[in-house]
Parts: sequence; C-alpha cells; structure tokens
Amino acid sequence: MTRCSSWTDWKTPESASSASRSGSFPKSRIVDNLGKTSTESSVVIAESFFPTISPWLPAFVMILLFGIFLVLAAVYKIRTNQKATDQERNAQKQIQEDIEEFKMELEEVQEKFQKENQEMTTKIEQIQAQLDFRRAQRNVVPLTLDELCKHPELSLRDRSRIVSCSEQLHPKPVVLAQESFSQGKHYWEVEVGDGSGWELGVLAEEIRDSLRSDGMVLPREREQVLGLGYSRGEFSIPGGRNSGPCPVLGVFLDQESRSLSFFDVEGKSLLASLPLRFSGNLFPFFSPGSDGKGLGIRSVGG
Repeated sequence: MTRCSSWTDWKTPESASSASRSGSFPKSRIVDNLGKTSTESSVVIAESFFPTISPWLPAFVMILLFGIFLVLAAVYKIRTNQKATDQERNAQKQIQEDIEEFKMELEEVQEKFQKENQEMTTKIEQIQAQLDFRRAQRNVVPLTLDELCKHPELSLRDRSRIVSCSEQLHPKPVVLAQESFSQGKHYWEVEVGDGSGWELGVLAEEIRDSLRSDGMVLPREREQVLGLGYSRGEFSIPGGRNSGPCPVLGVFLDQESRSLSFFDVEGKSLLASLPLRFSGNLFPFFSPGSDGKGLGIRSVGG
C-alpha cells in the first residue's frame, strides 16, 4: 500500500505579496513515502479578489460628519432666529396694542377733560352773565312814554304800555320815552311777551326832533339809532342769539363804556352787547309789531 501525505499553505494577498517579493508563494506538497517522492505546487491569488480600504475613506467620513454638523447648526440657528423674530414681532404687536390702548384712554381722558372744562366754562359764563345782569339792574331808572312823541296809529295805556295796531305799517311806527340820558348808566325792562316784529333801543336827540316832523317812524338811516329787533324767531343784531322769544327784555345803556346791552331777564343772561357810536342826549324808543300784542315798560321788582 502506498502512503502519501499532503499539505497546503494558503496565504493572504498581503502575505502572498510579501512572499512574491521574497520569492516565496503559497505552496502545496504531495509526499509519497513509499516511493520517497514528493510533488510541490504553488497557487497565487490576485489582489483584486481581496477588497482594500481606500485611504480617502476616513477623510470622506470626516467631511460627511462635518457637513451634517453644519446642517444641524444651520437648522438650529434658523430656528433660533425664527423664534427670536417671532418674539420680537409679538413684542412689537403688544407694544402697538398698548400704544393704541393708551391712545384710547388718553382720548377718553381728553374728551372727559374737555367736557368738564366746557361745563365749567359754561357755568363761569352763566355766573358772569348773572353778575353782569345784577350789576346792570342796580342802575334801574323809571321811564314814561311820551304822548307827544308817538305814531298816530299807536295808542298808550297808563303811559307805560303801547297798544299796536293790527295793520302792517312801513316804515315802522315808534314811541319815545320822555326821559333822555347824556351820561352814566341806565337800565330798564320791557315786556315783549311772545310778540314778533318789534324793535327797541335808543336814538339821538336830533333824530327825535326829526321824527316829529316825519310822522314818528323809524328812519332808514341808522347812524344815530341803535336797537334790538325780533322777527320770525331771530334777533336782528350781529352776534345776537337766535332762539325763541324772551318775555321780558332788560336794556342797559352804559355811556361810560359806550355800549348798549340787552338781557334775557328770566334767564338772567346776556343776549348781546352793541358798541355805542354816538353821544349826546339819548332817548329810549319802542316800536311794537303788527300782531296787536304791543309792548310794555315793566317796573323792576314789580
């Protein structure tokens, strides 16, 4: 019987490469012990059959990891900036809302202040008007209607009341008082009721003299005539009050301050104050409307 043995020496590509450099390769030997012979063979496996690690791989991995880190950092930064922007926007919105609320509160306070100020101003004006009225009333003088200075269509009653005719006359008929005033302060009151179309005031002595020859009608030229008229719900003076009739009118002639003022006696308020541009002896005049209601001199305190 023939006995033989065999063995194979396998090497890796690195060892094969070193073996090729050193002149040795993986070998296989068959030994015949009987014939005392041996057969030896070697096998070389190419390096392509064994994968190798690229030297760029670690660098690529590092670059990849660094890129991922940069992306994550950018996302974090964007989210942080967005959050800060949202917070800033919300803060600005809140500030704007607070400003609008403050403006509304300020407007309410201003409106309340203006209303209270207007009310206070009105009260002060009312108090001042009442004081002016009381001061004027201290200068009351009695008046008597002059029978010799009246229009023939008008009639007098008790020399203190004028009875008007129902016929519309043009120019307006007039009655004068006997008293005249050249200086000082003088106040009288006239009952006008709810009549309309009347006029009263003062005129100069030379106008009085001319009226006697002209039929006792108010002249069209008013250079030396100053008065207050009322017709169709309005007072016929610049800056006068347009309202309902005042049953009793107070007339205040102040020749010291050169003014003629008219008061609502019941309301104790000033209707108007007109500048007096002429002087001398001034006579109170009265011209009733054509509604038949007439005018009357009122005794102050009566």
